[in-house]
Amino acid sequence: MASTYVNNLRLNEMATGDASGTWGTVTNLNLELIGQALGYGTRAIANASTDNITIADGASDADRSMYLKLTGGGQACTVTILPNTVSKVWWMENATSYTLTFTCGSGANVAILAGETKCIATDGAGSGGVVYDVLTDVNLAGTTKTAALTNAGALSNQGTVTVGVDDTGYDVKFFGATSGSYMLWDESADDLILGGAAGLTVAGVLTGASLDISGDIDVDGTTNLDVVDIDGAVDMASTLTVTGVLTANAGVVVDNFTLDGTTLALSSGDMLVDVAGNITFDADDAGEIRLKDGGTQYGALKIDSSRFKIQSTISDADMLFAGNDGGSEITALTLDMSTGGTAYFADDVRLTDNHAIRLGTDGNIVFFHDNSNGYLENGTGNLTLDSAGDVILDADSDLIKVFASGTQFGTFYSTGNDFLMYSAGQDKDIIFQGNDGGSTVTALTLDMSAAGEATFNKGATFGGTVTQSTAKTAQFTGQYDGRETTAITLGSLGFKPQVLFCIFNVGTSQHASWGMAARDGGHQSIIDYDPQAANDGYESGVAYFGRLAFGSAIFSNLAVSSWNADNVVIQKSVDNVGNAATCKYKIIVMG
Repeated sequence: MASTYVNNLRLNEMATGDASGTWGTVTNLNLELIGQALGYGTRAIANASTDNITIADGASDADRSMYLKLTGGGQACTVTILPNTVSKVWWMENATSYTLTFTCGSGANVAILAGETKCIATDGAGSGGVVYDVLTDVNLAGTTKTAALTNAGALSNQGTVTVGVDDTGYDVKFFGATSGSYMLWDESADDLILGGAAGLTVAGVLTGASLDISGDIDVDGTTNLDVVDIDGAVDMASTLTVTGVLTANAGVVVDNFTLDGTTLALSSGDMLVDVAGNITFDADDAGEIRLKDGGTQYGALKIDSSRFKIQSTISDADMLFAGNDGGSEITALTLDMSTGGTAYFADDVRLTDNHAIRLGTDGNIVFFHDNSNGYLENGTGNLTLDSAGDVILDADSDLIKVFASGTQFGTFYSTGNDFLMYSAGQDKDIIFQGNDGGSTVTALTLDMSAAGEATFNKGATFGGTVTQSTAKTAQFTGQYDGRETTAITLGSLGFKPQVLFCIFNVGTSQHASWGMAARDGGHQSIIDYDPQAANDGYESGVAYFGRLAFGSAIFSNLAVSSWNADNVVIQKSVDNVGNAATCKYKIIVMG
């Protein structure tokens, strides 16, 4: 027959005739396992929410130990005892840092907190088996001596509790549920001390030769005292009737205060009103709460048409709102009653984002800041900035933007140390206007549709050299009969010309003349020079800029009849036909 295993300790129970020649070995192993079951063992709990304690069949296993120390673990764990048919007693020491809960299945469990040791037992009832806390109810009939006793639950004693002997005592301390509250029998001082929030409640009669109380007294019933010396507070839940004078040098604390009469007076010193809840002043019939100093009223708190009103009652006396700033008294706000209530703030007035300062009866001028930007808005009329000194616009981002009806039309800004004025609208000119004898004149126009071309209303005077950063030139050459009157049309330039130079000669004698024209609104000759003409020299202010002549014979005059980006047309007109000659010309156009 096959061997079976004793349920409780899982010992090998040999069948008749089994283990022939080896029964002694099996018996010795069983004896060793019995010894192990009576001894001390240790094992590590897995770092998991569940683990098993399993007594091995016929083999050495620490889980069989009567005293089993459990270590390791990394979390609270439910430990299942297997097989669940084992009926056994353990001393379980939880040496982990987490709670271990022991179970056999669906029955009752036992939880052992970290650092605690409990004696548990299993009933071996299978999947519904129960785990018992053996020492839940312990009745010790004799004397029990411990070096230290820690009780986590209720302690019930049916006899006399004696601590120490006559003339040799020990401190006994009872803690309350509130932090710092306790009752202490101090053996060295022979005193019963109530500490923290601990109090003494007496439902019956308190008898003593003397009663010295440095803390509170709570009396629910009637107290008849011939002489009372109270150094601390008195807390009364019932009525206190005093037929004589009540003197309380340390103060009187009452829950409900009723004063008969019309005056609460303190002849000297300060009066402190200290309550855990609210302080309520209630003056019926729309009355006032008057504030006085030395009998003279200086202010009042009142209700005015259901509105709360704080009133300074002395003529022209200001209202001051003062406080403590780092140990120094400051007046944060002064309301000047001699100037109609003008408000003077000692420092900044700050509002949170999206809240505004509004000026005017209708709040037409608004100062406010959203989460990102600041705004000054005027809802009606004009906004005037009037400064005794300079008006300074300082933008740290270097941009000062100018808008009209929400649309940006210009910007003032700085790049490096340069000042720039920018017209934001596409092809929108920059115009400089002023007042000339009562009339508005446009002195200068910068044409943004023409690459910033400048047009002066009148002449321009330059104190230094006038230069053009990008020179634009075109050159045309040809010849013609000096007696012809047709025009010379130059090709498309792609730019508006500013200055024309014309160099020409007559016939084979190489008698030369030259002229120059400059654009100034219209077309007019600036200078022409004819070394062969009778009127040799410089001429200005004539209607044409070039004169072709040989001696006294004038072949033709040159004038500009068209002047734009598409072309330049030079009109020839015969003035005095002399000897016919071939005229050569070179025209240089500069933009």
